[in-house]
Amino acid sequence: MTQRTRSSNDQQPTTSRNFTGDERAASFNVGYISAVGITTVLLIGLIIGVGAVLDSQQDRAVGHQAEVIGDQAAAGVMATDRLGDVGDGTNATVTRDLPSEVVGTPYHVRLVDTADGPQIEVDAVNGKYVAEIPIRTDADVKETTVTGGMTMEIVHEYDPETGEREIWIQPEDQSPITIEEE
Repeated sequence: MTQRTRSSNDQQPTTSRNFTGDERAASFNVGYISAVGITTVLLIGLIIGVGAVLDSQQDRAVGHQAEVIGDQAAAGVMATDRLGDVGDGTNATVTRDLPSEVVGTPYHVRLVDTADGPQIEVDAVNGKYVAEIPIRTDADVKETTVTGGMTMEIVHEYDPETGEREIWIQPEDQSPITIEEE
């Protein structure tokens, strides 16, 4: 009997293998993919959570800065009113520089007369944040608006013929911007 030796050119017979029971190296791949998936989900949750916290802090910062600007404007209106009350026929004008933005957003300062009395409103982000600061004045209030970033004039005018006093705000060296009722 002759014995046949295999040469490197001989091919192995192909047989069909069933890999369902073979778990070699599968646990490493499954573990790696699971770890990447869980890490991704946790990072997405962290990013969403941090974004919500930052939005909340920006909301508080806008509200706080709007209140500070409103307090300063209200103090100016009341000081101008007191100056106008000093004597008969006294007119008074006081100027205040307004910051250009409230935490990076444009805003408006309004002098309005509400059912609860006159007040300064600082409207930031198109009405999303409105700071309302009540003021005390005996003068009639002309409802007016000034855009942030301008120098605001607070005008107290006395009419000697009627004895009436009126107060309003306006951009410096301009006529007042009156609020129209809709």
